[in-house]
Amino acid sequence: MPIPLLVLDDAEIHNLLSFKRVIELVELAFAADARGEVTTLPVVSRQIERFQANFVVKAGHIELSSGAGSCLATEILGLKAGSFWGVNSRRGLPSHNAVMMMIDPETGRPSAVLAANTLTTMRTAAAGAIASKYLAPAKSRAVAVLGAGEQGRAQLEALLEVKQVERVRVWDVSMDAAQAYAEFWTHRGVPTEASPSVRDAVRDVQIIVTATPARSPILNSDYVSHGTHISAIGSDARGKQEVQAELVARCRLVVDKREQSATIGEMQVPLQQGLVNETLSFAKIMICF
Repeated sequence: MPIPLLVLDDAEIHNLLSFKRVIELVELAFAADARGEVTTLPVVSRQIERFQANFVVKAGHIELSSGAGSCLATEILGLKAGSFWGVNSRRGLPSHNAVMMMIDPETGRPSAVLAANTLTTMRTAAAGAIASKYLAPAKSRAVAVLGAGEQGRAQLEALLEVKQVERVRVWDVSMDAAQAYAEFWTHRGVPTEASPSVRDAVRDVQIIVTATPARSPILNSDYVSHGTHISAIGSDARGKQEVQAELVARCRLVVDKREQSATIGEMQVPLQQGLVNETLSFAKIMICF
């Protein structure tokens, strides 16, 4: 029997979604996880060095509880195949690419294939905004963004939905990219300046967002004052690291998935170096309604 399949490209998805709505949905997903309704399968990952590439498959299932107070109205089952191909920047192609397949939980039949670049960008940015909403100082007004790429822009766009941001500094390995970022947001009414160094960018801010592909620390412990909130976004594969291990050890750590944070997240190096204890140092994020 032929399979009826919904297929949506990135342009269609972009027209259907807003950051406000994506943030609402991601909050609901966190809440469903806190209620024990979510199963996240182990991440499958493959590095291909000759292409500076990383290929990842992630899958999960939100199985709604039968009791009252369930966060979501729809059971969800699916997977995402995502990739980072570093050589694509020299080919004029996007470095990040992804596709999602949704499965009908009742029948196991594929129900949709979705281009997932827009979805990934917006979902990741929404998670950063939610973290700042609940964990950053209440009167946070100054923000530093490390990484002026697509995710760096999306992080600020989502953050503006939950915080009254008055000034932004941005740093990037490319000063031209940082200047373009600053001009983009300044023209949209968000005063933004490009910083020549990470230390300068994070001076006297309440929120720091790291959104780079770094494999060695760019944010050092002595750059960051007590009480600052850090949304560490870029470390999503083995070998990636944006935040100095000593700074991670200083922090109150809040994660959604302990195992993933320990194996492909910012916790990799601090755990390897014995600077933190996994059992004692992780506070699982708990958002309930």
